[in-house]
Amino acid sequence: MAAVEGGVLRIQHREPSFEFSRTFIIKTQPIETSFDLQTDGREIARSNRGLTSRSRLEWQGNSLLLTVLIDAPRGIVSNVVRYELLDDGRTLRAVEDGGGAAPTHHNVWMFVRR
Repeated sequence: MAAVEGGVLRIQHREPSFEFSRTFIIKTQPIETSFDLQTDGREIARSNRGLTSRSRLEWQGNSLLLTVLIDAPRGIVSNVVRYELLDDGRTLRAVEDGGGAAPTHHNVWMFVRR
């Protein structure tokens, strides 16, 4: 996403609880996202702004895999993110793939611990 000018990611992870909040700055405006899930792979349904989503978070080896499916007016939108710690936990890599009824995207995000 070339439009992202900067951002902050905050994760609070105490197995099995996972709390995520992210603020990206796009065209000088903050865009915030947050969620909380358990890492047991159980699917959780939510409604937000008239849309229903189903999310699950599960371990796959040393990675956490987030799968989100959103029931949008044009069909199901998917977003799948694999979170991996690198450099003895100093760097978080998030590999994100989206598609379905939304434009396809592939992003690799690198976050350095402060």
